Amino acid sequence: MVMNMKNKVPLNILPSISNIKEASCVNKHPLYNISSKLSLYIHFPFCMNSCLFCPIQTVRYDPSLAERYIKSLKKEIAGCFKMIGRHRVDNIHFGGGTPSLMKEREIEGILNIIRDYADIENAEILLEAHPKFISNSMIDYLSGLRNCTINFGIQSLNDVILSSMKRQCSGIEILRKIDFAKKRIGTIGIDYISGWPMSNYKIITEDIKYIESMEPDHISQYPLYLTSCLENLYLHDDREKFKIRTIQLSQYCENRFSSLGYCRYAIFYYQKKGFSHKYGRNQLDGGKWIGFGASAYSYIGDAVYVNSNIPEYIKGNFVSNQYKFDYTKRLVWNIIYNFRKIDLNKEGFIVKYGKLIEHPMDEIIKIFLDKQYIASEKDISLTWNGIVNIMDVEEIINNIFEPKETNRQ
Repeated sequence: MVMNMKNKVPLNILPSISNIKEASCVNKHPLYNISSKLSLYIHFPFCMNSCLFCPIQTVRYDPSLAERYIKSLKKEIAGCFKMIGRHRVDNIHFGGGTPSLMKEREIEGILNIIRDYADIENAEILLEAHPKFISNSMIDYLSGLRNCTINFGIQSLNDVILSSMKRQCSGIEILRKIDFAKKRIGTIGIDYISGWPMSNYKIITEDIKYIESMEPDHISQYPLYLTSCLENLYLHDDREKFKIRTIQLSQYCENRFSSLGYCRYAIFYYQKKGFSHKYGRNQLDGGKWIGFGASAYSYIGDAVYVNSNIPEYIKGNFVSNQYKFDYTKRLVWNIIYNFRKIDLNKEGFIVKYGKLIEHPMDEIIKIFLDKQYIASEKDISLTWNGIVNIMDVEEIINNIFEPKETNRQ
Protein backbone atom coordinates (compact mmCIF):
# COMPACT_ATOMS: atom_id res chain seq x y z
CA MET A 1 0.00 0.00 0.00
CA VAL A 2 1.39 3.36 -0.97
CA MET A 3 1.21 6.27 1.39
CA ASN A 4 2.57 9.85 0.99
CA MET A 5 5.77 8.92 -0.80
CA LYS A 6 8.75 11.11 0.09
CA ASN A 7 10.62 9.95 -3.01
CA LYS A 8 9.51 8.50 -6.30
CA VAL A 9 10.38 4.87 -5.60
CA PRO A 10 8.15 1.83 -6.03
CA LEU A 11 6.63 0.03 -3.10
CA ASN A 12 5.64 -3.53 -2.60
CA ILE A 13 2.44 -3.78 -4.52
CA LEU A 14 0.70 -0.71 -5.88
CA PRO A 15 1.38 0.60 -9.41
CA SER A 16 2.48 4.19 -9.28
CA ILE A 17 -0.46 6.62 -9.27
CA SER A 18 1.76 9.03 -11.19
CA ASN A 19 1.50 6.65 -14.14
CA ILE A 20 -2.31 6.85 -14.26
CA LYS A 21 -2.84 9.82 -16.58
CA GLU A 22 -5.59 12.37 -17.04
CA ALA A 23 -7.67 11.19 -14.11
CA SER A 24 -10.60 13.28 -12.99
CA CYS A 25 -10.60 14.20 -9.30
CA VAL A 26 -13.64 14.55 -7.08
CA ASN A 27 -14.18 14.72 -3.33
CA LYS A 28 -16.64 11.88 -3.17
CA HIS A 29 -16.35 8.27 -2.07
CA PRO A 30 -18.88 6.17 -4.07
CA LEU A 31 -18.04 2.72 -2.76
CA TYR A 32 -19.85 0.23 -4.92
CA ASN A 33 -19.46 -2.80 -7.13
CA ILE A 34 -17.35 -4.66 -4.57
CA SER A 35 -16.44 -8.29 -5.14
CA SER A 36 -16.95 -10.97 -2.53
CA LYS A 37 -13.21 -11.04 -1.78
CA LEU A 38 -12.99 -7.69 -0.05
CA SER A 39 -9.67 -6.59 1.43
CA LEU A 40 -9.40 -3.90 4.08
CA TYR A 41 -6.22 -1.90 4.66
CA ILE A 42 -5.87 0.03 7.94
CA HIS A 43 -3.13 2.65 7.83
CA PHE A 44 -1.29 3.82 10.95
CA PRO A 45 1.16 6.54 9.80
CA PHE A 46 3.19 6.87 13.02
CA CYS A 47 6.77 5.74 13.66
CA MET A 48 9.28 6.24 16.46
CA ASN A 49 11.82 7.42 13.87
CA SER A 50 12.37 7.48 10.11
CA CYS A 51 14.40 4.57 8.73
CA LEU A 52 16.77 5.53 5.92
CA PHE A 53 15.43 3.05 3.38
CA CYS A 54 11.77 3.96 3.80
CA PRO A 55 10.02 6.14 1.19
CA ILE A 56 6.80 6.43 3.20
CA GLN A 57 5.81 9.80 4.64
CA THR A 58 5.32 9.16 8.35
CA VAL A 59 5.14 11.30 11.49
CA ARG A 60 6.77 10.74 14.86
CA TYR A 61 4.56 8.76 17.22
CA ASP A 62 2.63 10.93 19.66
CA PRO A 63 0.07 9.07 21.83
CA SER A 64 -2.31 12.03 21.96
CA LEU A 65 -2.26 12.62 18.19
CA ALA A 66 -2.53 8.88 17.55
CA GLU A 67 -5.61 8.70 19.77
CA ARG A 68 -7.32 11.48 17.78
CA TYR A 69 -6.30 9.78 14.56
CA ILE A 70 -7.79 6.43 15.61
CA LYS A 71 -11.04 8.17 16.55
CA SER A 72 -11.25 9.51 12.98
CA LEU A 73 -10.30 6.09 11.64
CA LYS A 74 -13.29 4.52 13.38
CA LYS A 75 -15.57 7.23 11.98
CA GLU A 76 -14.35 6.60 8.45
CA ILE A 77 -14.83 2.83 8.77
CA ALA A 78 -18.35 3.18 10.18
CA GLY A 79 -19.34 5.75 7.56
CA CYS A 80 -18.01 3.64 4.73
CA PHE A 81 -19.89 0.48 5.71
CA LYS A 82 -23.09 2.44 6.28
CA MET A 83 -22.83 3.43 2.61
CA ILE A 84 -21.92 0.05 1.11
CA GLY A 85 -23.88 -2.25 3.40
CA ARG A 86 -22.75 -5.46 5.04
CA HIS A 87 -20.01 -7.44 3.30
CA ARG A 88 -17.91 -10.49 4.01
CA VAL A 89 -14.31 -9.38 4.54
CA ASP A 90 -11.60 -11.70 3.26
CA ASN A 91 -8.64 -10.04 5.00
CA ILE A 92 -7.65 -7.07 7.16
CA HIS A 93 -4.14 -5.64 6.85
CA PHE A 94 -2.77 -3.24 9.47
CA GLY A 95 0.07 -1.34 7.81
CA GLY A 96 2.04 1.83 8.20
CA GLY A 97 4.07 3.38 9.58
CA THR A 98 4.43 1.16 12.61
CA PRO A 99 0.99 -0.23 13.49
CA SER A 100 2.53 -2.40 16.21
CA LEU A 101 2.82 0.84 18.23
CA MET A 102 -0.94 0.73 18.72
CA LYS A 103 -2.30 -0.53 22.01
CA GLU A 104 -4.26 -3.78 22.17
CA ARG A 105 -7.46 -1.90 23.07
CA GLU A 106 -7.01 0.35 20.03
CA ILE A 107 -6.76 -2.57 17.62
CA GLU A 108 -9.66 -4.29 19.35
CA GLY A 109 -11.72 -1.11 19.04
CA ILE A 110 -11.05 -0.94 15.30
CA LEU A 111 -11.92 -4.61 14.82
CA ASN A 112 -15.12 -4.17 16.83
CA ILE A 113 -16.22 -1.32 14.56
CA ILE A 114 -15.64 -3.53 11.52
CA ARG A 115 -17.49 -6.43 13.21
CA ASP A 116 -20.49 -4.15 13.70
CA TYR A 117 -20.85 -3.71 9.94
CA ALA A 118 -19.14 -6.68 8.27
CA ASP A 119 -18.55 -10.40 8.59
CA ILE A 120 -14.90 -10.92 9.56
CA GLU A 121 -15.24 -14.31 11.21
CA ASN A 122 -12.97 -16.03 8.68
CA ALA A 123 -10.90 -13.00 7.69
CA GLU A 124 -7.11 -13.18 7.81
CA ILE A 125 -5.78 -10.44 10.08
CA LEU A 126 -2.21 -9.30 9.50
CA LEU A 127 -0.25 -6.77 11.54
CA GLU A 128 2.98 -5.26 10.27
CA ALA A 129 5.44 -5.00 13.16
CA HIS A 130 8.76 -3.45 14.03
CA PRO A 131 10.55 -6.03 16.22
CA LYS A 132 11.59 -3.29 18.66
CA PHE A 133 8.12 -1.80 18.94
CA ILE A 134 5.76 -4.68 19.52
CA SER A 135 5.12 -5.72 23.10
CA ASN A 136 4.79 -9.29 24.31
CA SER A 137 1.32 -8.40 25.54
CA MET A 138 0.37 -7.32 22.01
CA ILE A 139 1.62 -10.65 20.65
CA ASP A 140 -0.40 -12.48 23.31
CA TYR A 141 -3.48 -10.47 22.35
CA LEU A 142 -3.03 -11.22 18.64
CA SER A 143 -2.57 -14.92 19.39
CA GLY A 144 -6.16 -14.93 20.64
CA LEU A 145 -7.53 -13.70 17.31
CA ARG A 146 -8.62 -16.16 14.68
CA ASN A 147 -6.44 -16.39 11.54
CA CYS A 148 -3.96 -13.77 12.72
CA THR A 149 -0.37 -13.39 11.58
CA ILE A 150 2.44 -10.90 12.22
CA ASN A 151 4.77 -9.66 9.52
CA PHE A 152 8.06 -8.47 11.02
CA GLY A 153 10.12 -5.85 9.22
CA ILE A 154 13.52 -7.27 10.14
CA GLN A 155 15.34 -5.84 7.03
CA SER A 156 18.66 -7.28 8.26
CA LEU A 157 20.13 -9.16 11.22
CA ASN A 158 23.56 -7.54 11.08
CA ASP A 159 24.04 -5.00 13.88
CA VAL A 160 26.19 -2.63 11.83
CA ILE A 161 23.65 -2.55 9.01
CA LEU A 162 20.70 -2.21 11.41
CA SER A 163 22.40 0.76 13.04
CA SER A 164 23.11 2.39 9.68
CA MET A 165 19.43 1.92 8.76
CA LYS A 166 18.43 3.64 12.04
CA ARG A 167 16.39 0.59 13.05
CA GLN A 168 16.96 1.04 16.82
CA CYS A 169 17.31 -2.70 17.47
CA SER A 170 19.94 -5.43 17.34
CA GLY A 171 19.94 -8.78 15.58
CA ILE A 172 19.60 -10.66 18.88
CA GLU A 173 16.58 -8.54 19.85
CA ILE A 174 14.94 -9.45 16.54
CA LEU A 175 15.64 -13.15 17.01
CA ARG A 176 14.24 -13.17 20.55
CA LYS A 177 11.08 -11.29 19.58
CA ILE A 178 10.39 -13.56 16.61
CA ASP A 179 11.03 -16.66 18.69
CA PHE A 180 8.46 -15.42 21.23
CA ALA A 181 5.94 -14.64 18.46
CA LYS A 182 6.46 -17.95 16.69
CA LYS A 183 5.69 -19.84 19.89
CA ARG A 184 2.59 -17.75 20.63
CA ILE A 185 1.04 -17.07 17.25
CA GLY A 186 2.52 -19.74 14.99
CA THR A 187 2.36 -18.02 11.60
CA ILE A 188 4.81 -15.20 10.89
CA GLY A 189 6.30 -13.40 7.92
CA ILE A 190 9.38 -11.21 7.51
CA ASP A 191 10.58 -8.37 5.28
CA TYR A 192 14.22 -8.43 4.18
CA ILE A 193 16.19 -5.85 2.18
CA SER A 194 18.83 -6.94 -0.31
CA GLY A 195 21.42 -4.47 -1.61
CA TRP A 196 22.11 -2.25 1.40
CA PRO A 197 25.36 -0.32 0.78
CA MET A 198 27.24 -2.11 3.60
CA SER A 199 25.90 -5.55 2.74
CA ASN A 200 27.83 -8.31 0.99
CA TYR A 201 27.55 -12.03 0.26
CA LYS A 202 29.04 -13.02 3.62
CA ILE A 203 26.60 -10.87 5.61
CA ILE A 204 23.62 -12.12 3.59
CA THR A 205 24.73 -15.72 4.07
CA GLU A 206 24.86 -15.20 7.85
CA ASP A 207 21.48 -13.45 7.83
CA ILE A 208 19.85 -16.28 5.92
CA LYS A 209 21.20 -18.85 8.38
CA TYR A 210 19.34 -16.97 11.10
CA ILE A 211 16.25 -16.64 8.91
CA GLU A 212 16.29 -20.41 8.40
CA SER A 213 16.20 -20.87 12.17
CA MET A 214 13.17 -18.53 12.41
CA GLU A 215 11.17 -20.68 9.97
CA PRO A 216 9.03 -17.82 8.65
CA ASP A 217 5.99 -18.86 6.64
CA HIS A 218 6.35 -15.92 4.27
CA ILE A 219 9.28 -13.79 3.11
CA SER A 220 9.10 -10.43 1.36
CA GLN A 221 12.46 -9.66 -0.22
CA TYR A 222 12.89 -6.10 -1.47
CA PRO A 223 15.83 -4.78 -3.46
CA LEU A 224 17.05 -1.46 -2.12
CA TYR A 225 15.57 1.50 -3.96
CA LEU A 226 17.37 4.79 -3.63
CA THR A 227 15.92 7.54 -1.50
CA SER A 228 17.47 11.00 -1.61
CA CYS A 229 18.80 10.50 1.92
CA LEU A 230 20.55 7.27 0.93
CA GLU A 231 22.08 8.90 -2.12
CA ASN A 232 23.55 11.69 -0.03
CA LEU A 233 24.98 9.36 2.62
CA TYR A 234 26.11 6.25 0.77
CA LEU A 235 26.09 6.56 -3.00
CA HIS A 236 29.68 7.25 -3.95
CA ASP A 237 29.61 5.14 -7.12
CA ASP A 238 27.38 5.94 -10.04
CA ARG A 239 23.79 4.75 -10.17
CA GLU A 240 24.47 1.95 -12.64
CA LYS A 241 27.12 0.38 -10.39
CA PHE A 242 24.68 0.61 -7.50
CA LYS A 243 21.96 -1.11 -9.53
CA ILE A 244 24.28 -3.87 -10.75
CA ARG A 245 25.34 -4.63 -7.18
CA THR A 246 21.72 -4.62 -5.99
CA ILE A 247 20.74 -7.02 -8.78
CA GLN A 248 23.57 -9.42 -7.92
CA LEU A 249 22.78 -9.46 -4.19
CA SER A 250 19.05 -9.82 -4.85
CA GLN A 251 19.61 -12.80 -7.14
CA TYR A 252 21.84 -14.36 -4.51
CA CYS A 253 19.09 -13.97 -1.89
CA GLU A 254 16.55 -15.58 -4.19
CA ASN A 255 18.83 -18.57 -4.77
CA ARG A 256 19.36 -19.03 -1.03
CA PHE A 257 15.67 -18.73 -0.17
CA SER A 258 14.83 -21.23 -2.90
CA SER A 259 17.39 -23.67 -1.48
CA LEU A 260 15.48 -23.49 1.83
CA GLY A 261 12.27 -24.61 0.15
CA TYR A 262 10.60 -21.24 -0.37
CA CYS A 263 8.56 -20.83 -3.54
CA ARG A 264 8.63 -17.41 -5.18
CA TYR A 265 5.10 -16.50 -6.29
CA ALA A 266 5.52 -12.78 -7.04
CA ILE A 267 8.47 -10.52 -7.72
CA PHE A 268 8.97 -9.73 -4.03
CA TYR A 269 7.20 -12.63 -2.30
CA TYR A 270 8.10 -16.17 -1.21
CA GLN A 271 5.84 -18.69 0.46
CA LYS A 272 6.27 -21.99 2.21
CA LYS A 273 3.66 -24.75 2.54
CA GLY A 274 1.27 -22.77 0.34
CA PHE A 275 0.97 -19.81 2.73
CA SER A 276 0.61 -16.36 1.18
CA HIS A 277 -0.71 -13.08 2.55
CA LYS A 278 -4.29 -12.75 1.34
CA TYR A 279 -4.12 -8.96 1.09
CA GLY A 280 -1.16 -8.98 -1.30
CA ARG A 281 -2.53 -11.96 -3.21
CA ASN A 282 -5.89 -10.25 -3.69
CA GLN A 283 -4.21 -7.17 -5.14
CA LEU A 284 -2.05 -9.25 -7.47
CA ASP A 285 -5.16 -11.02 -8.70
CA GLY A 286 -6.91 -7.74 -9.52
CA GLY A 287 -9.20 -7.75 -6.50
CA LYS A 288 -10.75 -4.73 -4.82
CA TRP A 289 -9.80 -3.19 -1.52
CA ILE A 290 -10.75 -0.33 0.75
CA GLY A 291 -7.98 1.63 2.42
CA PHE A 292 -8.79 3.41 5.68
CA GLY A 293 -6.59 6.08 7.22
CA ALA A 294 -4.64 9.13 6.10
CA SER A 295 -3.29 8.89 2.53
CA ALA A 296 -4.65 5.36 2.11
CA TYR A 297 -5.72 4.14 -1.33
CA SER A 298 -8.91 2.28 -2.25
CA TYR A 299 -9.51 0.47 -5.53
CA ILE A 300 -13.22 0.03 -6.05
CA GLY A 301 -15.37 -0.10 -9.14
CA ASP A 302 -13.55 1.79 -11.87
CA ALA A 303 -11.52 4.18 -9.77
CA VAL A 304 -8.79 4.65 -7.19
CA TYR A 305 -9.68 6.83 -4.21
CA VAL A 306 -6.95 8.61 -2.26
CA ASN A 307 -7.45 9.75 1.31
CA SER A 308 -6.36 13.12 2.66
CA ASN A 309 -3.28 13.94 4.76
CA ILE A 310 -3.24 13.59 8.55
CA PRO A 311 -4.41 17.12 9.53
CA GLU A 312 -7.36 16.99 7.12
CA TYR A 313 -8.13 13.39 8.00
CA ILE A 314 -8.38 14.14 11.72
CA LYS A 315 -10.82 16.95 10.86
CA GLY A 316 -13.04 14.34 9.22
CA ASN A 317 -12.21 15.22 5.60
CA PHE A 318 -11.36 11.65 4.62
CA VAL A 319 -11.13 11.39 0.82
CA SER A 320 -9.15 13.95 -1.17
CA ASN A 321 -9.11 12.63 -4.74
CA GLN A 322 -10.70 10.15 -7.11
CA TYR A 323 -8.81 8.82 -10.14
CA LYS A 324 -11.43 7.55 -12.58
CA PHE A 325 -10.42 4.73 -14.93
CA ASP A 326 -11.65 4.27 -18.46
CA TYR A 327 -11.10 0.89 -20.16
CA THR A 328 -7.51 1.68 -21.19
CA LYS A 329 -6.43 2.96 -17.78
CA ARG A 330 -7.93 -0.09 -16.10
CA LEU A 331 -6.14 -2.33 -18.60
CA VAL A 332 -2.81 -0.59 -17.91
CA TRP A 333 -3.36 -0.93 -14.17
CA ASN A 334 -4.08 -4.66 -14.46
CA ILE A 335 -1.15 -5.35 -16.79
CA ILE A 336 1.23 -3.57 -14.43
CA TYR A 337 -0.06 -5.77 -11.62
CA ASN A 338 0.38 -8.88 -13.76
CA PHE A 339 4.03 -8.02 -14.29
CA ARG A 340 4.46 -8.29 -10.52
CA LYS A 341 3.70 -11.97 -10.76
CA ILE A 342 6.05 -14.64 -12.10
CA ASP A 343 5.74 -17.42 -14.71
CA LEU A 344 4.29 -15.01 -17.28
CA ASN A 345 3.92 -15.47 -21.03
CA LYS A 346 2.36 -13.41 -23.83
CA GLU A 347 -0.31 -16.02 -24.57
CA GLY A 348 -1.59 -15.72 -21.01
CA PHE A 349 -2.11 -11.98 -21.45
CA ILE A 350 -3.95 -12.50 -24.74
CA VAL A 351 -6.23 -15.14 -23.22
CA LYS A 352 -6.99 -12.81 -20.31
CA TYR A 353 -7.38 -9.50 -22.16
CA GLY A 354 -8.10 -10.42 -25.78
CA LYS A 355 -6.37 -10.25 -29.18
CA LEU A 356 -6.40 -6.43 -29.18
CA ILE A 357 -3.43 -6.33 -26.82
CA GLU A 358 -1.25 -8.64 -28.95
CA HIS A 359 0.52 -5.81 -30.81
CA PRO A 360 1.09 -3.64 -27.69
CA MET A 361 2.45 -6.70 -25.87
CA ASP A 362 4.87 -7.33 -28.76
CA GLU A 363 6.13 -3.75 -28.37
CA ILE A 364 6.51 -4.16 -24.61
CA ILE A 365 8.35 -7.47 -24.98
CA LYS A 366 10.77 -5.99 -27.56
CA ILE A 367 11.65 -3.05 -25.30
CA PHE A 368 11.96 -5.28 -22.22
CA LEU A 369 14.27 -7.69 -24.07
CA ASP A 370 16.48 -4.81 -25.23
CA LYS A 371 16.73 -3.52 -21.67
CA GLN A 372 17.14 -7.05 -20.23
CA TYR A 373 14.05 -6.60 -18.08
CA ILE A 374 12.87 -10.08 -19.18
CA ALA A 375 14.89 -13.17 -20.08
CA SER A 376 13.17 -14.29 -23.29
CA GLU A 377 10.08 -13.95 -25.47
CA LYS A 378 8.62 -17.12 -23.92
CA ASP A 379 9.25 -16.22 -20.28
CA ILE A 380 8.29 -12.57 -19.84
CA SER A 381 8.57 -12.55 -16.04
CA LEU A 382 10.69 -9.66 -14.83
CA THR A 383 14.35 -10.35 -14.16
CA TRP A 384 15.99 -8.70 -11.17
CA ASN A 385 17.16 -6.02 -13.59
CA GLY A 386 13.50 -5.37 -14.42
CA ILE A 387 12.52 -5.42 -10.76
CA VAL A 388 15.24 -2.95 -9.76
CA ASN A 389 14.04 -0.70 -12.62
CA ILE A 390 10.34 -1.22 -11.86
CA MET A 391 9.47 2.46 -12.28
CA ASP A 392 10.78 2.34 -15.85
CA VAL A 393 8.83 -0.89 -16.42
CA GLU A 394 5.60 0.81 -15.37
CA GLU A 395 6.32 3.91 -17.47
CA ILE A 396 6.99 1.82 -20.59
CA ILE A 397 3.73 -0.13 -20.20
CA ASN A 398 1.79 3.08 -19.64
CA ASN A 399 3.31 4.84 -22.65
CA ILE A 400 2.71 1.89 -25.00
CA PHE A 401 -1.01 1.93 -24.26
CA GLU A 402 -1.38 5.68 -23.73
CA PRO A 403 1.36 7.50 -25.68
CA LYS A 404 2.23 11.00 -24.53
CA GLU A 405 0.86 13.81 -26.68
CA THR A 406 4.39 14.73 -27.80
CA ASN A 407 4.73 11.24 -29.30
CA ARG A 408 1.53 11.47 -31.34
CA GLN A 409 3.02 13.19 -34.41
